[in-house]
Amino acid sequence: MIKKVNVNDIEEILGFKLCEYSVKQIDDLNLEYQYTDKSERDEIILDIIKKISNNDMERAGDHRLNRWESGWHENLISYKSEGKYKNLIPRYFGKYDVARWKGDFVKVNKAFDYNLHIVIVDAIFHKFITNEYTHIYEFGCGPAYNLYRMWSYNKLINMVGLDWANISQEIINVIKEKNKNIKISGENFNFMHPNYKLDIEESSVVFTHSALEQIGESHKDFIDFVLCKKPALCINFEPAPELLNRDCLMEELTFLYQKKRNYLRNYFSYLFELEKNNKIKIIYHKKINCGSRYMQHQSIIVWKPIA
Repeated sequence: MIKKVNVNDIEEILGFKLCEYSVKQIDDLNLEYQYTDKSERDEIILDIIKKISNNDMERAGDHRLNRWESGWHENLISYKSEGKYKNLIPRYFGKYDVARWKGDFVKVNKAFDYNLHIVIVDAIFHKFITNEYTHIYEFGCGPAYNLYRMWSYNKLINMVGLDWANISQEIINVIKEKNKNIKISGENFNFMHPNYKLDIEESSVVFTHSALEQIGESHKDFIDFVLCKKPALCINFEPAPELLNRDCLMEELTFLYQKKRNYLRNYFSYLFELEKNNKIKIIYHKKINCGSRYMQHQSIIVWKPIA
C-alpha cells in the first residue's frame, strides 16, 4: 500500500507545530513511500552489513578535500550552464530507492531523501530563524544550496557560505552574478584550523549540515571558535552516535556505519557538558527517526553561547 508523509508525521518527528510554509511544502512534494516486505528488508540489512564490513569503505577526513572539490565542480558547471536551483543540489542525493522511515525501511522514489531533507531543514529554519537575526553563516556550505533555498523565503537575511573547498566560493560568486538581489558572499574555512580573523556579526546564526561529520572527534577547535565569536544562535544537523539506541537494530546499523566512516562523534555530548558548565544554553535537540538507506538523518541541536 502506498502511503504519503503528512504534516502530522513531521510534527511528530520534530516535536513542534509547523508553520504554513512547511504545511504547503509537504503537500506539494512527492513524499510517497511503501513498506518493504520481509525478504526485501532482509536484503537491505544484509547489504548494509556487507557495506560496513568492507575494508575499502572510504573514511571521512581532510584527505578527501579533492573529492569535494571535484564533486562541487560538477555543480558549478551545470549551474553556470542552466542557472537553476536544481543544479546546486549535491549529487549524493537521489542515489537510492530505499529510505528509513520511523524505524523501518521503505521503498521510495529517488527524490524522497532530498525532499524529506528540505522539509526538515526548512521547518527548523522557520521555527528558529526569526527576523531578529541579520546574518546566517553556513559552515561547510558546499554548493550553497541550503542558503540559496533560504533566499527564496527570506530576502532580508545576509548569507555567508563557508567551505574548505575553494570551488564553493566560485559557485557563490556565480550565484551572485546570476541573482543581482541576493545578499550572499563566500569564504574559505577549515574546521580544523579556524580563521579567527573572520568576523561574525552579533545578530547572527551559525549553521552546519552534514559538514562537521567530516572531522571525526576533531571538533573542539571549532566549538572554541564559535564560543569566541559569540553568534546569537547555532544550529547543527550532524551525526550524534552517542544519542543512538544500540539495542535497536536500525540505530545500531547507523552507529556502525557512522563509526566505519569515521564521522563526527561526541559533539553533542561535549555541548551537553558545556551547558552543565554554563558556557552555552541548549534550546532544542532531537534525534530524527528517519533517513537514508545507510543511516538515520542527522540529529539536530540548537544552542547559543552564554555571554
